[in-house]
Amino acid sequence: MEDKEDPEKHLLRGKGGFIRFRKYGAPLISVLALCAILAIIIIQYAPKRGAYQVGRPSPHTVLSKKAFTMEDEAKTEELREIARQGVYKWFINPAYVDKSRRNVSEFFRTLEEKIAGGEEVKKLERWAREGYGLFFSDSELEKYTNLDAAQRESLARDTMEIVDSIMSTLITPERIEEKKIESLVRAQELPLEESYQIFVGRVASSNIKNNTDASQSLVELEAERAASQVEPIYLNVDEGEIIVRKGDLLTETHIAEMKKAGAFSAVDFIYQAIGIVLFLVSLSGSFFYYLKKRKKPRLLGSRMIYFYITSLFILTFLTYIFSLLAESNLAWGFMVPLPFLSMLFVLMVDRETSLVMLVIGAAIVGLIFKGTFYVTLAALLNGLVAFFFSLRASRREELMREGLWISGALALTSFSIALIFTNALTAILALCAGVGNGILSSVLTMGLFTAMENISGITTNIKLLEISSPEHPLMHKLIAKASGTYAHSLIVGNLAEAAAKEVGADPLLARVGAYYHDIGKIKRPSFFAENMPEGRKEHENINPNLSALIIAAHVKEGVELAREYHLPQEVTDIIRQHHGNSVIKYFYARAIELMGKEDKVAESRFRYPGEKPRSKEAGIVLLADAVEAATRVIPKGSPVKIEQVIQNVIEERLRDGQLDECDLSISDLNKVNHAFLQIIAGAYHERVEYPAIVLSGQKWKY
Repeated sequence: MEDKEDPEKHLLRGKGGFIRFRKYGAPLISVLALCAILAIIIIQYAPKRGAYQVGRPSPHTVLSKKAFTMEDEAKTEELREIARQGVYKWFINPAYVDKSRRNVSEFFRTLEEKIAGGEEVKKLERWAREGYGLFFSDSELEKYTNLDAAQRESLARDTMEIVDSIMSTLITPERIEEKKIESLVRAQELPLEESYQIFVGRVASSNIKNNTDASQSLVELEAERAASQVEPIYLNVDEGEIIVRKGDLLTETHIAEMKKAGAFSAVDFIYQAIGIVLFLVSLSGSFFYYLKKRKKPRLLGSRMIYFYITSLFILTFLTYIFSLLAESNLAWGFMVPLPFLSMLFVLMVDRETSLVMLVIGAAIVGLIFKGTFYVTLAALLNGLVAFFFSLRASRREELMREGLWISGALALTSFSIALIFTNALTAILALCAGVGNGILSSVLTMGLFTAMENISGITTNIKLLEISSPEHPLMHKLIAKASGTYAHSLIVGNLAEAAAKEVGADPLLARVGAYYHDIGKIKRPSFFAENMPEGRKEHENINPNLSALIIAAHVKEGVELAREYHLPQEVTDIIRQHHGNSVIKYFYARAIELMGKEDKVAESRFRYPGEKPRSKEAGIVLLADAVEAATRVIPKGSPVKIEQVIQNVIEERLRDGQLDECDLSISDLNKVNHAFLQIIAGAYHERVEYPAIVLSGQKWKY
């Protein structure tokens, strides 16, 4: 008997051989991945006071968790400051302001007249010092006089603007020095050479005077009295109301509202974390309930659970990365590769499961992006677009071709959603992000395909189609070494596919399993009837016991070849189970004939050492193999005779218990019988016998 131990149990062993991956490693990795998913989502909701700063864009859309009323301190203070400024302006004496303006104007007009009159620089220096108290060096004044009239006029305007601006604010005697310094600072901010900045600053500073007769204390008292009469402004925020949208510039009011709403509360964060955990638990429970109701055990296997969690972890991690990038530019949100999830599950599992995983993935995206509705909507719609395009791909190269169409479709979807909810610039960037999303999702699907096949143990239709090609190395070897077996396998494949369609089994798996069911015969092809050369009878001079061993060995040898060429486990199982443990009747009968009595021959020595079929597909291949061999010897295909032979084969396998462990019911067997009859009767129909044709001249004669 062959070693039937599952090789996958030994993917990871310690030196002592006591650690098994399937028992400890994979569940541990799954738990860690699940915890990582929760951590990535929950961390988005952790209090992040430092991330919200006044004057910077909000990294998230923030909703109020409760209704509250609060004073809008910023708005109230703004109105109070307006009241103060009104008091300050009331105390300003316009005569003082006009006097400073006249002094500046008179200084520059007189200076211009002196320069035009050709007055020497030294005299100008003395005039400025004695008449206005301004101290300039000869070089400073000489540099000023060398300017053309337009440039000097520009400096005069700059000086007047500084004086006007400062003198229009209240200047009490106590604040004169403060305002003089302010005039010098403003001059230094002008886009001029340093010497000209100094010139303008000195002239402006010398003309800054007090513009009120009131004291600073009196003014401040009146200003605060006016401010105190301003009524506070209150904000009414409802539960669920948006405090700030993602990307909006933050103000002091926003920060105050978030504090009041509990956005930075550790207690509220704990409640949020509990809510997220409960939500994901309920979502997972609903998903597994759905899988259970579908009554497909393979979808609930431990390896499939690893597959689900691994896929969701990859999506969660990438979504988190793009959410961080989206804090600087919202267009990055349209790069969330949710389409890869729908593409992967369409190609590896089925349409229904793909749609369910798409909904779960969209929920995760929504949680990570915290209320950014249009990003979640775009991700869901992009996933649906990829889902519909993926339905058309049956080979890996077709997936890459479809990836180009998917990129274009995602670009259009992202652009339209961004155009509705954002602005034109973001929409254009979303268009580019959509193209990138399609490329990224296709690359992810292709890159992860093989790894996910190994994790999940799923045999995909793409994989089955690839290995069903005559160009596959093992199939090519079968054609070259055992062409008779290859021809037999093609017929068995047709029978199995037709029957599988009738009973709701997997037609493609049944057909491909049939192609490989006798692959072990390439070890000793000439010992099997369909490959025996004309006139040779390999078993004629061999003991029936040895012949039976040779015939039975093709099952074990087929399994070994399947493992060597990395055929899917489902196909390997069909190879192992396609004879069950049925009797090798021909050599059993020969042994009885040689021994003379039936009781002298142990039937167990003439049974195949394989397993009984454990799936519908394996059971169908077993029946198709036997029916093809039995009907091959019918001389002329009488439908009645064919039907009788098919019925006998099925009943014999049923009585022998070969179908006890697969899910084929009596109703299914009747459908299988009918499907076999349709195929074989069509293949063995009587043909018209055409008369001989003799050519005479230009005419045909019969």
